[in-house]
Amino acid sequence: MQWSEKLSVDNELIDGQHQRLIEITNQVEKIFRVEEKTLLDYDEMVRILVKLNLYTLNHFGMEEKLLEKFNYPEEQLKKHKAEHQYFIDFLEDISVDKLNEKTDEVLLDIYAFLSNWILTHIRETDSKYKVFLKLHEQD
Repeated sequence: MQWSEKLSVDNELIDGQHQRLIEITNQVEKIFRVEEKTLLDYDEMVRILVKLNLYTLNHFGMEEKLLEKFNYPEEQLKKHKAEHQYFIDFLEDISVDKLNEKTDEVLLDIYAFLSNWILTHIRETDSKYKVFLKLHEQD
């Protein structure tokens, strides 16, 4: 996955956080591509997932507070938060036991979910607030 200006929401902080999410997703892919995984690779994967979980909670919270601050339309905010919750639920459902038993299968599922969800969410959901924030940040 690569960051592109097409993904920009014209907010430096949020764009930076989105870039970091893409970097973390690429770390998952890197571990998946290792042929003979060792215990160190497994430990690294667990660290990446913990980092991803903490980072997304921080990013989602900040993004939602910013939208609330500028009175983003309630119905759109509700849908936005629901998408964030779906992502959080996915991460929370990852079983360490399953990751241990079926490492490659689970890593592929995680990478496919992350790369699809992040790009789709930024392009289709976050892009909806791009103009909204631009107008309100100027006030």
